Amino acid sequence: MELARRYLNITFLAIHPGCVATNLLIPFLEAHRYLTMMAAPVWNLPATPASADAWNQTWAAITPVAGKALTKAERSREHNVAEVINGAYCTSVAKEGGQTRSAKDPELATKLYEWTEEQLRQKGYIVTVD
Repeated sequence: MELARRYLNITFLAIHPGCVATNLLIPFLEAHRYLTMMAAPVWNLPATPASADAWNQTWAAITPVAGKALTKAERSREHNVAEVINGAYCTSVAKEGGQTRSAKDPELATKLYEWTEEQLRQKGYIVTVD
């Protein structure tokens, strides 16, 4: 990720929670009953229960970052401490990797960063101070 490359003192992760079983789709499914009939048999098979939805974010928040100093508590553990890599793409739960070839392309990441910065500047969200 471009942000991890540019801002070394901040940890950046892209976290995809996966498919989470919630009630958010009920209005859509009620309006499109034919989809419910077709999708219902397999809809919740890969879904994570809503109660487990925050596991990935929690894991990312408490896992040490590779290459940074461990805390005293992390050093005192008897087992090896797993580390997260700054700029990683993580899927549910605590699995690094899975991004597309385009998502791994550093030149494309730089172009996206610069384009986004320009769009924000044009809208007045970024002000250049002389």
